Amino acid sequence: ALAASTAAAAGNTPAGTSLTNTATVDFEDPDAPGTQSPTVTSNTVTTAVQAKPDFDVIYAGAPASDGTTPTTPISSHDKQNVLPGATVTTPYTILNNGNVGSNTPAATPYSVTVTPYLGGTVLPTGTVIQYYVGATKVYDSSDTVAYPGVVNVPADDPLTLTDEGQVALEQRVLVPTSAPANADFAVSPRGRAGVYAAGTITVTDEPTSDLQYTRVRVYAPQIDVIPPSKD
Repeated sequence: ALAASTAAAAGNTPAGTSLTNTATVDFEDPDAPGTQSPTVTSNTVTTAVQAKPDFDVIYAGAPASDGTTPTTPISSHDKQNVLPGATVTTPYTILNNGNVGSNTPAATPYSVTVTPYLGGTVLPTGTVIQYYVGATKVYDSSDTVAYPGVVNVPADDPLTLTDEGQVALEQRVLVPTSAPANADFAVSPRGRAGVYAAGTITVTDEPTSDLQYTRVRVYAPQIDVIPPSKD
């Protein structure tokens, strides 16, 4: 969160916050020079801060590494020599970059839907992609009806030192036991949510140029059985 003195400048004052303004005027009585007239107070004007939602999905702990390709993930998410049947787990963070959330005065939940994006690569048949928030499964590619991938992300409170506007997301790739040797594919979580731009809130997919891939390369050891020599 930001210090209170900079919160308004950053534009992240929580949606629904009431801003009040009252003007007062002091002036000298023109009919009695040197005499102060009673202070005149205007009506109080109250304005509610409008909603300006925005989000981003980033590599956990590496916000500057946004926008990778299927073949150039950051090193921690480049998984080589993965065995068939393994589960590849990688961490991400969903950021609430706007001012909408269930913890704001407007009390409007901000939901980001997360689904996998393959960047043109092909999954081995039977591969399952899952997303978890803590111990709670929020998406499962084998059952997207029960797990549609919706994650509620609170808004940041600009008056605290803690950044409340983020949720830890875990991507799990369940590689099937039948995955062929040298299978090479990539998966990135892709967010979809309402985003404010030019006075309008539009449900928007995260741009494909702003994704963060996990690459998986399968290694299947081959065992050759050689009969003993008769010599």
